[in-house]
Amino acid sequence: MKHDKVTIIGVALCVILLLAWGPIMGYLAPRRPAPAPEPQAAPAPATTPTAGTPAAAPGPGPAAEPAGAIPDTPPARERPASAREPWTRSDQAPVTLAGGGALAAEVDPAGGGISRLVLPHYARDVVRDPALREPVTLSCPEYPFLALNLRASGLRLGPATVVETTPDTLEIRRQTDTGLSLSERWETVAATPYQVRYTARFRNPTTETTRLEGLAIEAGAMPPNVSSRPAASRSVNSTVAIAGADQQRPKAYTAKQIAKLARKGREHDMEGHPAKWIAVQSQYFMLAVVAGTMADETVFAGTQIDLRTLSLDAGGKAVPQLCCQARALLAPRSLAPDSDTAFTITGLATPKDYGLLRQVGGRIETVVGMDSFMFWNPAWMGVLTRWLLDILIWLSRAFGGSWGYGMAIIVITFVVKILFWPLTHYSTTSMRRMQALQPQLKELREKYKDDPQKLYRKQAELFKENHVNQFGGCLPILLQLPVFFALFVTFRGAIELRHASFLWSADLSQPDDILGLPIRPLAILMGATMYLQQRLTPSTGDPQQQRMMNFMSIFFIFLFYGMPSGLTLYWTVSQILSILQMLATEALHRRSARPVTAA
Repeated sequence: MKHDKVTIIGVALCVILLLAWGPIMGYLAPRRPAPAPEPQAAPAPATTPTAGTPAAAPGPGPAAEPAGAIPDTPPARERPASAREPWTRSDQAPVTLAGGGALAAEVDPAGGGISRLVLPHYARDVVRDPALREPVTLSCPEYPFLALNLRASGLRLGPATVVETTPDTLEIRRQTDTGLSLSERWETVAATPYQVRYTARFRNPTTETTRLEGLAIEAGAMPPNVSSRPAASRSVNSTVAIAGADQQRPKAYTAKQIAKLARKGREHDMEGHPAKWIAVQSQYFMLAVVAGTMADETVFAGTQIDLRTLSLDAGGKAVPQLCCQARALLAPRSLAPDSDTAFTITGLATPKDYGLLRQVGGRIETVVGMDSFMFWNPAWMGVLTRWLLDILIWLSRAFGGSWGYGMAIIVITFVVKILFWPLTHYSTTSMRRMQALQPQLKELREKYKDDPQKLYRKQAELFKENHVNQFGGCLPILLQLPVFFALFVTFRGAIELRHASFLWSADLSQPDDILGLPIRPLAILMGATMYLQQRLTPSTGDPQQQRMMNFMSIFFIFLFYGMPSGLTLYWTVSQILSILQMLATEALHRRSARPVTAA
């Protein structure tokens, strides 16, 4: 029996969607090695990294120096070295700067930048007892944050002298043997939480012009997630985003891309590509350096990205894992005799909160990916996602309690179903009518089996006379796709849903494991409701289509098994409401059945 063109096209579209759905979801939500927990590096050592120019190297000569250390008495300039080496550590006790209670930054007074950043308002893991909660720590002592990297500049500065220290400020000063001095200042401001302002000022007291080149600002390194269950060896969950000076959206570089370049023996350098800001990020948190207003430049001159291996403590076991690291390159400048030059950079150690990031400017809020729709970033998608997030937050506060977000998801599901009720009702009614037409369709196929074009024309006439839309069943799903993707993006990246619990799910942004085991009742329940819905859906009489729809129920269980439980909750409730709607439509259909018109 030959199939008409419309049926062939419809089946082909379904097959393409079935094959492409997994890669699409994998692209949008890469699997993580472990659920929920956020970056937590090994405990900070008693010493902190230096800026590549330690005050003094202990021990007699090079043999006593740590790996990568720089001698303390070199000439004023040497052949430039690589800026990529791990930082050496000074023996200075770090100075802690308080960021208005939202941030605590530990700064090395020897010039090694920030080695540890603590966010006390965010817990590392889901722990019921508040007294046992550990705060999220964004730290990587080997690759510090907001540190001036001088290795490639050829400058060698002497020991650091602390000029000023307060609860929110640290300022130090160093100089070369030729008299060139560098003052560095780290400052937290209570009015701008999660921000650290860094200022570096060079002064040239000599009678000769000094060329400043090869300078870089460390953007830090974001370790991957760590949980009580050790993650797979060398897994990674961090990326680097760079906002080009002439680009509307940042360019993201995944660890896979960076590792691919490393295997080819190439380093990921973007010198000569100006950037407004550079962010090293995980799912919910990020470190970023934002170019401030400088004397002769307003953007960074380029970027360097690396992939590093760290030994992290996961449940008392050291696990080697990868992390992304980046640094911002500063444009060369000349420093005239008896003059100075300065630049100011804003550092962010922040949750990826859309509202907070939007206040920073420079479109840095785009790292949250609110406008992601498959492979595109339409503006309307960002508007829809932000509306849904605002509604979720408002409803969760209205319900209150620990289940606020779960109840908000159920309410939103009801609203979506009500909005699409007319279309779904029309679709179900059309399918019922098509089911009633099966005897006539069978006769037409037998009568015109040798003339496909006439068969297609006669079928179209039959459908038109009986008010049947062949693709009516697909319309509700297609029109709900933007809402589905908006919810997916919200559950995947909204910091507000992190650690939000509902029923047995401890975190709606993660799969609903039970007792730490990969047993996820919401995904199984969703598959069961989908199978029941298929059984209740009017049949077209095609056994192959029935088998395919039954297969789809099983396929969706596997598809949603690794999805955020908030999204699975939405789809499960939506399926239950669809079943109730189909039962109601069936009752209405029996009361007002339209007589079938013969072809």
